[in-house]
Amino acid sequence: MPLQECLTGVEIGCGHGVFRHQLEENTAWKVDGVELIWEALKQNEPGRGNLYLYDILEQKNDFKEYYDFIVLFDILEHIKDTRALLDACTMNVSAASRIGPAESSL
Repeated sequence: MPLQECLTGVEIGCGHGVFRHQLEENTAWKVDGVELIWEALKQNEPGRGNLYLYDILEQKNDFKEYYDFIVLFDILEHIKDTRALLDACTMNVSAASRIGPAESSL
């Protein structure tokens, strides 16, 4: 993905926002953060993207086909039903989008 293109993405399970912040710091991208745990979400530093206390499995229409890319960083091992998560992610990205699972242990 072009680093200097103004894309809008979301990090699902952003935690304290470290990876989201690094993406925004090193690209032209706006990266929203989605987290289930309020204590983690409120520790995020402000950035270009918005922060949401939201369960992606709810599949709200507000986010339907909104994002250019989705990042799943170190969360798949915490998910019991990965198929449901990936289906929910697919709903939230545009047709030309990318979903990128990333694991720090790889």
